[in-house]
Amino acid sequence: MNELKHIDADDLIFENKPLKDRINTKLTLQDTDWMNYVLQAVFRTKNQGVLKVKFEYSGVVDSEMRVIRIKGKRKRRYTYSFDSDIFEKYLVKFMTYHLAQWEKQEVFYGGDIVIEFYNEILKKGCLKECH
Repeated sequence: MNELKHIDADDLIFENKPLKDRINTKLTLQDTDWMNYVLQAVFRTKNQGVLKVKFEYSGVVDSEMRVIRIKGKRKRRYTYSFDSDIFEKYLVKFMTYHLAQWEKQEVFYGGDIVIEFYNEILKKGCLKECH
């Protein structure tokens, strides 16, 4: 099994192209029948290829991080289970920073928070499956 590795700033690829040089994030908060919160990002890395990351919380004790790793022509999927308290910690951090940027009327950039979240899940989460 080829497990995922931590990401640091030196591993990120910068191509000086719009929408490729930042870690763009998407946060979805849906409360129609139950809490379904999803935070998504894409990391372009030198050593691991492209990592499409999705953190999912649905109101239960454990949350999941799903990763699609694309390196060359190979595509692998990973699912990590982790304590939902970690999701809450990073959601609060993400939103607090985001709202502070509104007050300053600056562009929001949450990439560092998402990398920190990802790295913590690799350290504390449990790999459920890999194929």
